[in-house]
Amino acid sequence: MSEKIKETKHKETQELRMLKELVEMMDDKEQRKPISFEDFLKTVREKPRLVFRDIFQLFYDMIHYYIPEGRDDFIASEKSIGFVRYDFSKLFKENCDNPYFADRLFANRFMNLVKSFKKRTLNNHIFMFEGPPGSGKSTFLNNLLFKLEQFTRLKEGVMFKTFWSLEIEKLGGFDSLEHIFDKKALKHIRKSSRNNKYLEFSCPNHDHPILQIPKEYRREFLDKIIPESEFKHNLFNNKEYEWVFEDTACSICRSISESLLDILGNPLEVFKMIYVRHDHFNRQFGSGISIFNPGDPVYGKPITNNLLQQQLNDLLNTNSIEFTHSVYAKTNNGVYALMDIKENNIARLKNLHGIVSDGVHKVMLTEERIKSLFMGLVNPEDKKHYENVESFQDRIVSVKIPYVLDYNTEVEIFKEKFGYTIEDKFLPNVLKNIAKIIVSSRLKHEISPTIKKWIKDLSKYKQYQDKNNVLLKMDLYTGHIPNWITEEDLKNFTAEIRKNILKEAEKEGETGCSGRQSIKLFNMFITKYSTLNKPITMEMVTDFFSKDNDPVFKLFTKDFITSITKLYDYNIVQEIKESIYYYNKE
Repeated sequence: MSEKIKETKHKETQELRMLKELVEMMDDKEQRKPISFEDFLKTVREKPRLVFRDIFQLFYDMIHYYIPEGRDDFIASEKSIGFVRYDFSKLFKENCDNPYFADRLFANRFMNLVKSFKKRTLNNHIFMFEGPPGSGKSTFLNNLLFKLEQFTRLKEGVMFKTFWSLEIEKLGGFDSLEHIFDKKALKHIRKSSRNNKYLEFSCPNHDHPILQIPKEYRREFLDKIIPESEFKHNLFNNKEYEWVFEDTACSICRSISESLLDILGNPLEVFKMIYVRHDHFNRQFGSGISIFNPGDPVYGKPITNNLLQQQLNDLLNTNSIEFTHSVYAKTNNGVYALMDIKENNIARLKNLHGIVSDGVHKVMLTEERIKSLFMGLVNPEDKKHYENVESFQDRIVSVKIPYVLDYNTEVEIFKEKFGYTIEDKFLPNVLKNIAKIIVSSRLKHEISPTIKKWIKDLSKYKQYQDKNNVLLKMDLYTGHIPNWITEEDLKNFTAEIRKNILKEAEKEGETGCSGRQSIKLFNMFITKYSTLNKPITMEMVTDFFSKDNDPVFKLFTKDFITSITKLYDYNIVQEIKESIYYYNKE
């Protein structure tokens, strides 16, 4: 054998070995093999916390898997109001094609919403994320649901669904099909059954396997099988687990169970044909997650599987099984999302009302129970499609996604778009001042009533502030209190004052320089000044934003630019004084 052939064979062997390693990794991750109901009950006994999850509990767990515990700047103080600093990078940035940046205000708003899922205070609602164009709504939702899909493929995010494996021979076989189908069709039917021994399929409604135990026996059975623990106490007493004892299997699974019981006569034999699979969400196929754009056609027809239905009817010798479900069944115990309330999504939203309020949808003559996490994105001008509809007024929860109001977050966006070394082109704090100017256009230029109540004499801070105290408000929205605030005013900064200031932020960020405009402006700025072979100064910033040759520059007030320049100069002087009086080698 020539050396060349030996080398080729060795190379192929190495590639094959690498391929096998890849397959092993995929096998560990995908966990596709169904398990028996008996093995599932072992998991119920050993890991009940992981087993008993619906979509709301899964979503809550997913968020806390990706987001570490927040940090409160006033944790040991009576001023703490739970306005904490969260790190959203694992949820909205890592492995995301287009990162989303959540400022501190939205981060707290979002986390408060997630807490309500745990408490079950907002069941049977549609969650609308409302914000102006260019605020990043679409990026937010896409990244959020992408991470949810990935989470269901991890052992920490496992979801279970019912999988049927009907033993053909025990049920009488398919002999009677010969007078209905020709030989070619019959061959296909038999080929679709594993080893011609089993007819297998998943529940199209993603039923949790525990629902196959009749509701009237479920509580007593689980009491016996789950060992005493804190979780068991929560399972039997907390509202978040009511579904375990109250929900019922879908009409398809119930009719199959009843037909099997008629034939086999023994419930144990029925349970032997029930298997359990991991329920991996797949947005591409609309399984577990479905996102509808305004232009997507509305699909209203029931979804059927005539071949499977004929197999079931023949095998179980019945005509009572209607293997029919709606598009909503594909996201039962999953997420159904509308991307903007326009065009066809207006009709989709209106169709959701009955499902959200009663949890029931009619498919032909059959009632289909639906429990999904319903979400939507909406621009302020599109709220007219539902805000005056009385039946929707107590069913829609609005969560604001305004333009970024935290200048630190705006700096992070610049770094992401233009490279993390971009700050090296600026003198210290100059890049941050650009972000402050951008954010100032999104804030109301009027003195906050709460700040006026808090600080009786605002004139004493005029050397640090603009006339409307936008700079102060901006700092407070980041969770930071400036060091030039006097001891007396700091003492008067109560939890109630802080809470009211953040409440005012709910009405900010709806107008001004959008995210897209901000990137465009910063690109213009960098293009003009980064080629001068010297650090970018505050004078250059003032010069750039003082123009009025483009309508977008009218968003920035000259008073604010003058004030931020004065504050910058003041801080420089303070730093020089510190360097003189606290001299050290550094």
